[in-house]
Amino acid sequence: PCTIWLGLFAATVAGRAAAQTSADSGAFIIRLGHDTLGVERYTRSPAELRSDIVLRVPEARRIRYVATLDGGGAVSGLDLAIEPLGKGPGTGVPARGVMLFHADTADVAVTLGDSTRRIKVPARPGAVPLAAFSHALIEQAILQARRDGRDSVAFDWVGLGAPQAMPSYVVRCADDSVRVAFFGDPSYIKLDGAGRLLSLDGRATTQKVEVERRPSVDLDRYAADYKVAQEAGGPMGPLSPRDTVHAT
Repeated sequence: PCTIWLGLFAATVAGRAAAQTSADSGAFIIRLGHDTLGVERYTRSPAELRSDIVLRVPEARRIRYVATLDGGGAVSGLDLAIEPLGKGPGTGVPARGVMLFHADTADVAVTLGDSTRRIKVPARPGAVPLAAFSHALIEQAILQARRDGRDSVAFDWVGLGAPQAMPSYVVRCADDSVRVAFFGDPSYIKLDGAGRLLSLDGRATTQKVEVERRPSVDLDRYAADYKVAQEAGGPMGPLSPRDTVHAT
């Protein structure tokens, strides 16, 4: 647990200003216990955030997106593509998602094959797209909250295809740590001086993942390994499948 401090982020003003004006890059390793579920590599500039993600859950796939940023550093749009890896039963289909953020809504379009579904999702200013296991977007939410200058900042996650936004928050625990909510449960996050995500402990959430920052990562190697593993043994499946146990 952490305490909501009422002061401003005075100790991090210099780091925050540098993060807003300079280009940045990094990578994340996503683990569940000893298993690596996925990897992500990103670059961020004042105008956009680009990310490349390779995942093995619920099936092997590669996700690439470009998030455009407005003059205040908030997300104004997203263009995302999903590429299945491997062949056989359980393999997903290519997909594309596009978001445009307005003052109080997000226009969302999701394309699967020849079919496109368009919805308008009510969302507060400062809403952030939610893409599968993208910790660059979690970092984006934290950076936006730090620019706000308060120790507790509410915002909305907007998922591709979800009819409603998911309320969330960024709460400062200390100068180098925050917590961010997912479906109401907190992830505990360590930060560097510029507000970048160094590590994430999601054991209090339903996903239970732990994340570590790296300077870079070989996405092509992970993509090849996950492709081979899926074609040999099938997809890994969802992390939290529905199930029932009866006992006496």
